[in-house]
Formats: sequence, C-alpha cells, structure tokens
Amino acid sequence: MAKEAGVVKSINGGIARALNDLTGEVRQLSVGDIVYQGEKIVTEGSNSKVTITQTDGKDITLIGKDTLTLDQDSNNNETVADISALQQAILKGTDLNALEETAAGGPQAGGNGGDGVSLSSTSFAEGGHISNIYANYGNLPDNGGSYISDYSAISGGRLNAQDAADIIIPPTPTVEFTRDTNNDGFLNKSENEANGDPNTTPVKITVPADANVGDKLEITITKPD
Repeated sequence: MAKEAGVVKSINGGIARALNDLTGEVRQLSVGDIVYQGEKIVTEGSNSKVTITQTDGKDITLIGKDTLTLDQDSNNNETVADISALQQAILKGTDLNALEETAAGGPQAGGNGGDGVSLSSTSFAEGGHISNIYANYGNLPDNGGSYISDYSAISGGRLNAQDAADIIIPPTPTVEFTRDTNNDGFLNKSENEANGDPNTTPVKITVPADANVGDKLEITITKPD
C-alpha cells in the first residue's frame, strides 16, 4: 500500500491532478485529499496555486503550471535545506551553475522526464516556476542594477554662421527734425510754423553706413498730432 506523503491544504486558480506512473491512475485533487509517495502532482494554468501539507507538517506550494513528484525524501530535512539554499541563491542573483549538485539539481529520481530541475529526490518536471519563495521588497539585495537617468527633452547643436547672421539686429537710422531749433528732440508749434507752412514738416533721415542696397526702411508715426 502506498505511503501517505501529505494532504491537499488549498487549491486556487486552477485544477490540480495526481498521476500515478505505475498504475496509470489519474485523479483530480480537492482540498482535504490525501496524496501518496510516488504520485506526480500537476497544476494547470499560469495562475494556479496549490499547497500540500506534508506528514511532517511542512508545506509545499506549487505556483503556476508546475509538476512535482512526491517520494520518500519529499519531506526530508536535507531536501528542505537544499530548496532553501536554491531559493536564497535565486534571490541573490547567484549563478546556479556554481552551486553544489545537491542544491542546484543532481540526478533525477526515476520516472520523471523532461528538462526539469531536481532538488535532491524531489523533482520539478518543468522549470521556470519557483515554489515557496517569499521575501519582502526591503530584504532583497542590491545586485548593482542599472537605473535610467532623468530624461530631458532639451537638445541643441552648434549655431552656424548663416543662422547667426539671420538673428543680428539691423542698424537703426536716425530721424531729425530740421526745425528743432532748440535741439530738445521735440518740434513745437512755433518751430513747425516758422516757415509759414504749418502743414509741412521737413525731416532729415540718416541711413546707417552699413546699410545695403535693397534694405527696406520703415518709418512709423506714433503721434501724428
């Protein structure tokens, strides 16, 4: 008679099945069901989470699509230590190839196929899923990761000579009232009527020496009165 390996504590997010490779029996698991040594526990769905309480009181949790083969060493203290060591190595970013064979995955127990990861005699037929790993964010080590620097949308380039020429302020011509006899910069009524023609006001405009042929001169009278 097969020896009990544990009992199903919880099933969330999907279906869990127990497969017996020797008898070919397949049964769908429910909370409270007993699982036996030699059975293969299979979870389906990426959001699956199944927890099995072993006979020694310790829990094994499968997360996502995963496979776990139960045998006499599933609740062995050395196996638990190996799993803990592997979990800590993953959290620290350690190269798994550098771990000892017993911690990183030695020869698999018979009857378990696929490119899996073996932890002592407890085998995971599908890699890529980690079970029973819990850590607070503040406890995770700093592995020297790179961070994106502050983004700035400001960019620039060298100003060429042509662009510089385009932004040079043009020279300003001078405007002089020839009847401004007191040279105060203003033309009063008496000065404007000195020649007997109050409707005509002579103005002298001096063009800057660096003006070029084709330059446009604009004069705006802001106070016509």
